[in-house]
Amino acid sequence: MNRLLRTCSAALLACALSVPVFGLETPLVVVSGNNIATINAGSGQIAIYELRDNVNTRKSVKNFLVDLQMLEARTTQVGDQTYSLVRTGWGPAKDAFPKPTPEEVIQGLFRKEPTPEQKKTNRAADQELVRKAEDEFWSKEHPYDGVVRGAFSGSMLMVVIPAKRAVLFYRSDDEKLKLLNAYNYSPALYVQLAYKSIPNPMDLAKSRELDLTKEQQEELVSQFKSQDENAAIQAGPSDVWCCAATAGPYFALVDSANRRVLTFEDKGKNVELRSVRNISVDLMIPVGYGTTPDAARAATDLVSKSKEVVAMLAEWGVKPFDQYTLKALVAMAQAGEGARKAESLQANCTGSQVVLDFTAQRKLLTYLINGPGNALQLVSARDYSFDIAIDMLASRANARVEAAEGFKAIETMAGKGQGEQALARLKTELKFVPTLVDAAHKSAALKKLAGKDKDAFEALLAQGDKDKEAFLAQVKSAVEAAAAEREKAKKDKK
Repeated sequence: MNRLLRTCSAALLACALSVPVFGLETPLVVVSGNNIATINAGSGQIAIYELRDNVNTRKSVKNFLVDLQMLEARTTQVGDQTYSLVRTGWGPAKDAFPKPTPEEVIQGLFRKEPTPEQKKTNRAADQELVRKAEDEFWSKEHPYDGVVRGAFSGSMLMVVIPAKRAVLFYRSDDEKLKLLNAYNYSPALYVQLAYKSIPNPMDLAKSRELDLTKEQQEELVSQFKSQDENAAIQAGPSDVWCCAATAGPYFALVDSANRRVLTFEDKGKNVELRSVRNISVDLMIPVGYGTTPDAARAATDLVSKSKEVVAMLAEWGVKPFDQYTLKALVAMAQAGEGARKAESLQANCTGSQVVLDFTAQRKLLTYLINGPGNALQLVSARDYSFDIAIDMLASRANARVEAAEGFKAIETMAGKGQGEQALARLKTELKFVPTLVDAAHKSAALKKLAGKDKDAFEALLAQGDKDKEAFLAQVKSAVEAAAAEREKAKKDKK
């Protein structure tokens, strides 16, 4: 069953990828040591303040909207085309231009000629498709919509304007804030697998650490190849979160809408795009990479070795227990309408590591910004669906045992004439274990309650019956959904 459960994340991913991903807003007040950077989305003002000895001192002020308008107004010739400096990128001098330029990204990262596989489907070369996508994007107006993101390293302030796929880098030196570089990150969004990022997705698919069967390994390699060869080269509106590494001159930009992670390095005179990685590739990893303990094995052991869990699943009518059942039961663990609607990216940056939690996919990804060779390194990928399942099943099984013990105390209270206390305790227990209502119906001690207590008891039973029916209906629906997915998988395999 452990091998079977390892395929669960693929089924979860197929469902999750159809759900929009909403990004995490980056704070517009960013602190680095004693320095504070503020970004005002409305006025465009950016400022650096120093907080020392309880005194706030303004060090420098600039306006990113003014700089952005200046870059849009100025143009340059690229071949026979006229481009704004926002599209080409900008630096104050030739040796201070951001690298690689957007044009160098297109020429260096994308195939000029279609592969044999692409020729079979009459697909144009990647480079041609990227240019078409870029021409289409820049042929339209993309007015500033008030959304801005920022990150601050103490000496460098990164300002991202997602609507224009633009990043402005400001140097904070000598009590001044100077625009160092402007960068168009749009071409990087079309990278299908990875650029200067490790491990290589193809090598990852063949890694023993994933503990896949030969069939599963071939399927994952096929998915990666398909992504590289056949994926449509396009990008939607950016939804960005960004951060500065405190352990070095590096920045990370995460476009959750387009599923890409970009890293930049402050080189002093200019800024360099260091790495690009397609997050979707890492979300395809079954169960885990670089993680312990073995969550799939723990889930299997729980449902096969725990008498309490086995008894509870039998009471619920859950059979068989496989990856489809797991998927359905994990969905039951989602609480609160706000959480259901969020389906968001939660992220943080510590030292030189970036941690991304895709809550809809239940995937936790960790990256090292400056891995070997200053490459973006995938450190770990965890599908915590198993962790949720283990906790949910263990907690509910434990609550079921404790409720049974608590019920004895309830009957003792009722026998001593403490009807009100007994019913208050019973009401609480039924919230956690709806099926406890069956024992309440059969209890001789509770049947002896009289007067107001008897009326309250009967009302509690009536509500308990409804809650039990609703809960078991939810479980039944999950089991039926699992059965449908199971049958669909069988047909697809044929």
